[in-house]
Amino acid sequence: MKKKERSVRAMVIYFKDEKALNHLLKHGVVYTIRKHKRKRTGKDWLAKDRKSGKIANVIVEYVGKLEIVYLGDNKWRGGIVFPNGKKYVYDDYLDEKYVQHSGFKTLNAWIRALMRLNGIRTWRKMTIDWHLYKVTLVKKLEERDRRGS
Repeated sequence: MKKKERSVRAMVIYFKDEKALNHLLKHGVVYTIRKHKRKRTGKDWLAKDRKSGKIANVIVEYVGKLEIVYLGDNKWRGGIVFPNGKKYVYDDYLDEKYVQHSGFKTLNAWIRALMRLNGIRTWRKMTIDWHLYKVTLVKKLEERDRRGS
C-alpha cells in the first residue's frame, strides 16, 4: 500500500506596515525584519493581518540574524550574521543591499517602524537579535479573487 503524501500547507506572512507592503506589491521584492525566526521558509501567502484576506502568493527566504544596536542620538547600527557564519556590520552595506528594498528611506526609519509594530516604546526595551527575510512576490491576487479567500 502506498503511503499517503502529506501536502505541506503554506504559512502566512503578515505585513501590517503599509510602506513595506506597498514596496513589495510595486517592486516584487521586500526585505522584512521579524522578531521571531520562522519555523520554515519557502512558499507562503501574504495578508495585512489575521482578519484580512489573502493578498498574494510569495516566496520567503531567510537572509540571516540581524543584530540591531542603539548608538545614541536616535542612531542605530545593524549587522547581519548569515547562516554560513559570515558577518556584515557595515551601515553602507545594509543601506545599499537591504534598506533600499525595505520600503523605508533609512535604517532609522525602518527600525522605528519595527519598534512601533512590536510595541517597543524605548530603545532600552529593544531586543538586539532579530531575523531578516527576503519576500518575493509570486502572484498578486486580483480583487475578485481575494473576496473568495
